[in-house]
Amino acid sequence: MYVAIRKQKNWIFNHLYRFIFIPLIFMQYNNINDTKKITAHRVDYRRLKLEMLHSLDKHFKSDDPKNDKTISSGWNKLFIQYKCCAVHDVNGTTNDFDTTPWCTTSGTCQATASQIPKTCCKDVTLTNYTSAPPACHASVNPGTYNSGCFELVKLLGVANVETCQVFMLSFSLSILAILQILDVVVAIVVLPFLIYDFIINRK
Repeated sequence: MYVAIRKQKNWIFNHLYRFIFIPLIFMQYNNINDTKKITAHRVDYRRLKLEMLHSLDKHFKSDDPKNDKTISSGWNKLFIQYKCCAVHDVNGTTNDFDTTPWCTTSGTCQATASQIPKTCCKDVTLTNYTSAPPACHASVNPGTYNSGCFELVKLLGVANVETCQVFMLSFSLSILAILQILDVVVAIVVLPFLIYDFIINRK
């Protein structure tokens, strides 16, 4: 009798978490979709782009990332770390940097030595950016520099979870749901034996 009761308890504890855990996962999946919708409404990307352009236009004065006390340094480190350049995609020598102090007042752009910062060039680091090829920062040849930072910022947002990520999550949830169904089927098959064992031991 006690053996049957213990088996029943073990069965309950071994399967109860599935009936709680699986629904919670589906709830979390719905929360992800809800978060995407909420974030999409909360983030004003048009305003964000304007703020980024304003910051670059007013404060970018150098393509040297080693001066930690300047906004220019922050931009340059952003370019290197996240492999992006400017705000919009650079499409030639006419770009977002044209009206910055770096191009209009003083700097290698104003001196016509560069059209985009060396920190925008592909594969540069904080230690070798000064050796960036002229084909990139001076001639702005396609394929030598990184794409715009604004699209990257959008991709980093919760509102833009990649489709493949959503698919993988859906696939995982489907597998868990199938396993739960199989578990219930097995439980139904085993239940009569547990009842029979309980009756036999009771006698």
